[in-house]
Amino acid sequence: VGRLVQRDYYVEKDIDKGLSVALENLKANGYLSSKLVAKTVQPVVSKDREFDHVNLLIQVSEGEQTILGHIEITGASVFAAAEIAEVLQIKENQAFNPYALEEGLQRLVTKYGANGYLDYRVLTKENEIVTFSSSARYANVRLDISEGRRIKIDEIRIEGLMKTRPFVVERELTMVTGDWWLAENIQETENNIRKLNLFSEVKVKQEISSKGPEFRNLVIELREAQPGSFEIGPGFRSDLGLRSFARVSYSNFFGKNWIGSMGLEGNRRVNEEYRFIEYKADAAVIEPRFFGSHFLYSAGISTSKQRFPPDFNASSTRFSTGFEHKYFNDLVTAKLYYKIEHIRQFDVF
Repeated sequence: VGRLVQRDYYVEKDIDKGLSVALENLKANGYLSSKLVAKTVQPVVSKDREFDHVNLLIQVSEGEQTILGHIEITGASVFAAAEIAEVLQIKENQAFNPYALEEGLQRLVTKYGANGYLDYRVLTKENEIVTFSSSARYANVRLDISEGRRIKIDEIRIEGLMKTRPFVVERELTMVTGDWWLAENIQETENNIRKLNLFSEVKVKQEISSKGPEFRNLVIELREAQPGSFEIGPGFRSDLGLRSFARVSYSNFFGKNWIGSMGLEGNRRVNEEYRFIEYKADAAVIEPRFFGSHFLYSAGISTSKQRFPPDFNASSTRFSTGFEHKYFNDLVTAKLYYKIEHIRQFDVF
């Protein structure tokens, strides 16, 4: 129910919503014929003849609780009937929950698909999966399933590449021709490709193979994103004065997913502290898969000339290079870098 109802305010639409949820909970606990019998609102009039509060009378008929009687599963050989019943989350001699059964049937489709059984289907007609005794006291579940063949991957085809070289995508694949079509590997491959940040759209689909019904072609449809960007802008800060910046970056040099960037920013102080135009320039290159490995390599150089009033001015040049590697599903990043920096102070006051 809504917050106003929780604070003892009468809001009809929130009351009705709460009643609907309560009836669904009853049905989830086996009271399939539960229904609202009556809802009576009785205004209580205060002495000054104005409505002060209301009395709410709700009558609900629970009906008979339906118990799950017999579970019959035929056609299964990959998974035992007991394992399938566990996926469905239904048990004999317990309250029958139709919502749990519906969700369980979807989980069963996912379980078979995750193990390469792409043609799995339920043969039992939808209106015959659950049958009731004459008194509706017991519900029986019958599933006749067709597991189909376990599917292997035939051809792996990558479509939509314009600037990117095929090997950039191929090295992100977690399966090869002849492997079982396992949902976990398919999802991992899709995630790996998305992490490249080269594509605005990634779709993985299956296609009929010429080798027969036990095979499917795996087709990866890609749409390349704009690999480059350019930024420029002016600004003002009370201590640094007039400012401006510009940055250009490109994330797919030579179609190899090499990343490069260059930036320049400068400022001119507008008070008595002005001596020269200050600046900072930098450039960097990144190879996300160093020589095909999972190590990221980067190198960068920067130079700057800045004022540090009232003590001194300084110019500096810095170079850095190193490697990074992610572990434990990208939760931990290990870094090894070498940095060298030269600083020259001048106009020391």
